[in-house]
Amino acid sequence: MQKINNITSFKAILCTIALFWQTSLFAHTITEHAMENTEHKIEQIQLTELDAVVKEAVKKPTVKSIQIELVKLTDKQLTELGEVVKEAVKEATVKSIQIELVKLTDNSGLSYIGGKVNAADLDVYLFQMKQILGDDFTLYRQYQSKRDHHTFHMTLINPYEYQNLCKRIAIGTKLSVSLRGLARVSVDHKTAYFVVAQSAQAKSYRQSLVLTAKDFHITLGFYPNDVYGVNKGIETLIPTVRITTK
Repeated sequence: MQKINNITSFKAILCTIALFWQTSLFAHTITEHAMENTEHKIEQIQLTELDAVVKEAVKKPTVKSIQIELVKLTDKQLTELGEVVKEAVKEATVKSIQIELVKLTDNSGLSYIGGKVNAADLDVYLFQMKQILGDDFTLYRQYQSKRDHHTFHMTLINPYEYQNLCKRIAIGTKLSVSLRGLARVSVDHKTAYFVVAQSAQAKSYRQSLVLTAKDFHITLGFYPNDVYGVNKGIETLIPTVRITTK
């Protein structure tokens, strides 16, 4: 009987989370298909005692409170809640977008190639970043916003590579990109936050230009300077918001 009650309560929690995430400006939609799969999996596994973090979220079911409690979940807590929770969070934070290649210009006047990214596609990651940084969030955002002319982008070809290219770039080409999660790197006293991105099409395009492999990413904020020349791949995902893929 306790197991049945736990399952029923857990379904309600997931449905509540889905409802508020679907109507929120800060998070990505958990699809109906994902919820159906989640409920089906719940019926097939033995659930452990519900995590206190999720219980707290349900006690005060508002958009902000549920998102805050979800961001607090660590890998250990996700494991304790079962793989079904991990899959639900994964489907809500890993998303696919399309970018169109354009010529961009940095603050020093150098040109490079990349694709602009809509702020709406980054809301959930910005929200997570804000929960981590607190009052410093505005400071980090101001530095990125000023440098990137109040927009977000994913760089395909950096200014130094672009200067030495002999081949013509197909401006307007559309590429599919998968956003994997919020990440962070620090070198000396510099720290940068960004969204890890993966794209087979972007990787292939660089290979066709005989360019080296690149860690695609979308910078969200930094202070006091951005961090260059370091790994910005999947390994840099922040553990508290990391989603492990098979």
